[in-house]
Amino acid sequence: MKSRLFPPKKCNYCPSGDIPSGQLFCRICGRNRYFNAKKWEILGAVVALITVTSICVGGVVVLIPPLFKQDTINEFTSTPYSFTLTDTNLPLPTAQFTPTPVVLRPTSTIPQQQIPSPTLTPPLLSISSLNIVQIREIGKWNTNTYFDELVFSPNGRLLAGAGHNSEVVMWFFPDGEIAWVLQRHSRPLDNDIDGSSDSRVRSVSFSPDGKYLVSGANDNKVMFWDVNNRTYIGWINSHERDVMSVRFSPVLPYVTASGSKDAQLLITDADNDFETSTPFRLSGLKNHIYALSFSPTGEYLAGGGKDGVVIWKTSTWEPVIWMSDFVPNKLAFSPNGSVLVGCGDSGVIIWNANSGGIIKKIKETQSVHSISFSPDGSVLAAGLEGGIIKFYSTDSWTEIYSLTTPEPVRSLAFSPDGLYLISSSKENLIRLWMINP
Repeated sequence: MKSRLFPPKKCNYCPSGDIPSGQLFCRICGRNRYFNAKKWEILGAVVALITVTSICVGGVVVLIPPLFKQDTINEFTSTPYSFTLTDTNLPLPTAQFTPTPVVLRPTSTIPQQQIPSPTLTPPLLSISSLNIVQIREIGKWNTNTYFDELVFSPNGRLLAGAGHNSEVVMWFFPDGEIAWVLQRHSRPLDNDIDGSSDSRVRSVSFSPDGKYLVSGANDNKVMFWDVNNRTYIGWINSHERDVMSVRFSPVLPYVTASGSKDAQLLITDADNDFETSTPFRLSGLKNHIYALSFSPTGEYLAGGGKDGVVIWKTSTWEPVIWMSDFVPNKLAFSPNGSVLVGCGDSGVIIWNANSGGIIKKIKETQSVHSISFSPDGSVLAAGLEGGIIKFYSTDSWTEIYSLTTPEPVRSLAFSPDGLYLISSSKENLIRLWMINP
């Protein structure tokens, strides 16, 4: 019988393990609850310490090995988030500037000089139909969950994923080494309004300078994280239902938007104070909110759900355009801000972002879960339920190429330099594609 007075504790080092009441070691990885070491390692260290102490008494100096192994994030996540790279000679993503090469380690902080200035323009790879035909798969992540959303940091050196198992995972890119696993999100059982007892993280977004990450999940919370220090720094508990989408504004200071199934679209002006900032609600949508997207200049915010799509002007936070004929899974502004694209169960729709007029509807027989623009805006990629990734030329909005995978595509993201495309699936697999220049 399980003890209610002393419930099992979650293991600090193993993503899926727990420590039974009254015990000191995890049932899964065998590590001690206070130290990243197993029983035999602790016993060996104690024996070595006693032995060395007795030797030192005789006048012999012996180098004592570390008592416990160094606690590295990569150690306990290498199995559930293993990565296979078929091409190891890969170029590093080019940031807004070319940084001095730095060897990144799982336990080190991300060097400050690698965080790009948001005011500079990156050297983008110009993608054409010829380049798209040359796309090739170069690696895979085998994960213990699937990811509803994948996003790159502004300099392209980190990749963050919103996990279905309540975790936010961050990798160094493109080598696939684990940088961080965030496990604070959880769904309370007494708040299971619609019967969906999963604890998935729905959405993640980097701040424009890459210093912070925001995440939204089915536990109704919006959480903020310090990327450099790998610490939790604040949260918003104003939502009453699943948080479906979170976005940082692309311009400073730090402004975030969060949309939820409670029909609230909340704006948080943090200005470096994520712990005490108070959000305010936008008017315009009165039903479930599924998708959000800021324009590249931060002048507009688009939000969509069961009511359709609305665009707000961020200087006044007043709605300026309504499009009520589409329920989006995702929304994305084009890199130049002139076009807004939405994807949903019926396909893809392209609007004029200035007028709200429909430019084109692309009908699909399968649900489209994700869309991503190439950084230069010349190509739109769309991920379909049937495992197909389609590429459209934004000049004519016609399909120019497609890829077929064995699994349903949940998320897509181009790297900031346009060299890579990342895709995730429901089969707990992330695929890495390279676009040859």
